[in-house]
Amino acid sequence: MCYRASHDLIHTPLGFIVPSYGHNHALTRQQHYGFYRDGLKAPKQFPLIFDFLEHTELTNLPLVGQVGLGADLVRLDGSAMCSPGFSCDSALQVTYIVKGSGRVQVVGVDGKKVLEATLKGGNLFIVPRFFVVSKIADPEGMEWFSIITTPNPVFTHLAGSIGTWKALSPEVIQASFNVDPDLQKRFSSKRTADAIFFPPTSSN
Repeated sequence: MCYRASHDLIHTPLGFIVPSYGHNHALTRQQHYGFYRDGLKAPKQFPLIFDFLEHTELTNLPLVGQVGLGADLVRLDGSAMCSPGFSCDSALQVTYIVKGSGRVQVVGVDGKKVLEATLKGGNLFIVPRFFVVSKIADPEGMEWFSIITTPNPVFTHLAGSIGTWKALSPEVIQASFNVDPDLQKRFSSKRTADAIFFPPTSSN
C-alpha cells in the first residue's frame, strides 16, 4: 500500500501511526559510501555488495537495532535500478521516500502485482513479508529510508551477480520457464557485472 505523508501522523488501515518528516527534517547519517554496521565500514564482511558504490549510498543505522528494528537509508542515482528482492527472514519493510521520485513495484507471493506506482518525496509504502520489491529512480534520482522489523534482516535478490538465478542450472531455468536454450542464455547473461544496484543503461 502507498500513503501520502502530508500530515504530522499517518494513520494506516492496520492502525499503525508513523511520524511524517517535513522537508526541513534532516536525517542523521554518516556521509561516507558503503554499508555500515556499528559505525564501521565493512567491505570484508560483505564482499559481494561493494561493486555498486559508484551509483548509491547505503548506510546502516546501528542505533535502531537497540529497539529491535533494522533501518537503511539508500540514495539511488538518476535512472538507476535496485534489483528485485525480498526478505527471506519474514521481515516487513516500511519505506518512506525522502526525496526524488521513481517507479516502485511490489509483487506478492502468488506472483501478482500489488503495487506499481510512481512515488515521490513524502510518499510511504509498506512491503509485506516475503513480497518482492523493486525500485527504479527517475532522472533526478531517488532517496528512501526504510524501517525493517528485525535488527539483522536477510535479503535475497533476484538479479545481478549475486541473484538467485546464479544458483540454478540452465536446464532448471529452461524447464521452469519453458524457454529454449538460446533465450535462457540471453536471460542469464544480463546484469552480471553488478550486484544489487544497476546503473542506467547507456544511451550510446
